[in-house]
Amino acid sequence: MSRGNSKFTARLGKAVETLHDDLDLGLLATRSQSLFSPIFTNGKYRWAKVMDSDGTLVAARPVADGEGGSPDEPVELLVGVVVQSEDATSQTKPNPLGKASLAHIPNGVWVDLRQVDAAA
Repeated sequence: MSRGNSKFTARLGKAVETLHDDLDLGLLATRSQSLFSPIFTNGKYRWAKVMDSDGTLVAARPVADGEGGSPDEPVELLVGVVVQSEDATSQTKPNPLGKASLAHIPNGVWVDLRQVDAAA
């Protein structure tokens, strides 16, 4: 027997894809909908998958001159939104932290962006 409401999950996924296709929003593409965090084990850092999501919306926003950068080296701040439904998280591996605790992960929550050619 299948778990969750797969029709809802599919519709939500399509809605997130539609937002990514909207060129006016300038969203950055991600390799997956997984969320990661760096953890320190055995003397080195490695990426640990925290959980899957229904979608991620990530954009780069310029930081004003003099606010952490210089005119010669512009600085961008990456901002994002994690789209998450109970249906999707119930179908993935258990998350002992719970999605409400994502903001409390010590090393932050990260996404894997697709590489964008800066010369293009």
